[in-house]
Amino acid sequence: MPARWLKNDEAESSQRRAPNMRSNNRVGKEPLQVRALTKRKSKGKSGSGGGSSPSTTHKSTSGGTTSRSGFTIPGLTSKRSATPFSDGGGSIIKIPSGSTFAGRDAGGGTRDQVYGSSRYGSGYPYGGYGSYVSGRGFPFGFWPMYWGPHYYGGSEYGPERNESRPGGNLTTTRIESTFWHNVSSLLSSRDTTPTEPIHAFHLIGDEDSVRAVLDVLVTSDCDVANLTIVPFDLTNTSQPSPESVVQYYRSSSFALTLDGYNNTAESLGNMPSSNSSAPPNIPDTPIPTNSTDFSFLTCINNTISEALPIMDGGAFSKFGSVPNFQMGSLLGLLWLTWFMLRRHA
Repeated sequence: MPARWLKNDEAESSQRRAPNMRSNNRVGKEPLQVRALTKRKSKGKSGSGGGSSPSTTHKSTSGGTTSRSGFTIPGLTSKRSATPFSDGGGSIIKIPSGSTFAGRDAGGGTRDQVYGSSRYGSGYPYGGYGSYVSGRGFPFGFWPMYWGPHYYGGSEYGPERNESRPGGNLTTTRIESTFWHNVSSLLSSRDTTPTEPIHAFHLIGDEDSVRAVLDVLVTSDCDVANLTIVPFDLTNTSQPSPESVVQYYRSSSFALTLDGYNNTAESLGNMPSSNSSAPPNIPDTPIPTNSTDFSFLTCINNTISEALPIMDGGAFSKFGSVPNFQMGSLLGLLWLTWFMLRRHA
């Protein structure tokens, strides 16, 4: 899958063709403002090989192993699964009466439509109108991120801990390379900091999706440290904010953020007053070049776009629910076998 990042001149040309930065009908027309780099294919490797690894592990926010079975939209007459590497597609379903968000569309989004941009509300292959996310459908089966009650009409998708959210409560995890994690730990123990620290990233999304993506990242050639998944908490100022997002995926339901990045174009003060109001013509803040590992960023971005669970195209009638992402389950074992075969193909 080609990366959706363009060179600066290509990005500027794309913005001229689509002056409304929040017009989401044309996926890929809102490029991330980073330099284009050669894509690094994900090559699976054992999490215990290739040098020392951090001792920390990712785990359920409720403690122990999660018992969630992926995601489902309650009340659908045709049950659909959501799996990593799924091609998606299939028919669009109407959410029936009596269910959360009854009458809205769900499903139909494909893998090559999974990219959004750094703007909240981006990445909708259909149903995107105006700047706000309220009232929209769910092309990939997942609700948009929730950034608070007054941010771009996202109130209906809150709060952060919402058991009705497909995939579970919003969670986050720190993403950094094993090398920098070990270096930072060593320097911290000596009360020393790097002269030019490399900023870390964070994933934010429903718990099952964050877990599934992290499982793939730590076994890829991106060299991602295996860190803890924690609840996403808007009151915790040390956690990511909308201004720190460098890439949204899957109809703004999953985000990659960069520590220390402050994209003022996404601040609450620059939000249009209504869904029909044009957003301010403010460009994205450039990603800092002196503290960002762009090769690492490119690798994790490509891996997320390929591995992020999306709604499958067909009915999942045998089990009547969404498969568990746990690697200890039979379905997890089958997925791991498929992934290993894919790696050696």
